[in-house]
Amino acid sequence: MANQPSNLINYMALDIGEKRVGVALANSFARIANPLTTIENTEQLAVNIQQLMNEHDVSVLIAGVPRGLDGQDTAQTAFTIGVIQDLEAKLGQTIVQCDEAGTSHLAESALLRHGKPYEKSDIDAWAARYILEDYMQSLGVNT
Repeated sequence: MANQPSNLINYMALDIGEKRVGVALANSFARIANPLTTIENTEQLAVNIQQLMNEHDVSVLIAGVPRGLDGQDTAQTAFTIGVIQDLEAKLGQTIVQCDEAGTSHLAESALLRHGKPYEKSDIDAWAARYILEDYMQSLGVNT
């Protein structure tokens, strides 16, 4: 694309659930994380993520990892890490793991403030947005 710096980095974050995976995008130029979509968590998950990565020229993939209230691993933690490891093997790419504490609650609160009807899939995509914002802030990239 014209007028974009050659060192542009595109980021994609995933909010992995048993049924759906929320997806958000940002880049190092605009530094704004936006919910993109939600995809079904099926056997085609890696293929669908690879298509989105190709379409949006993504070079860094981030996934939220849930923990218990005291930071302990839970059954959902193990499930999510298993999905991440499977995706890494199928995509041939390391996935950065980030704490996703509170992202679903933040997402639902944001959607409620908009005052429009929403579905669970919208919460998943917005949760991915907050995961991505947290990751970018950890890099010192203001969103």
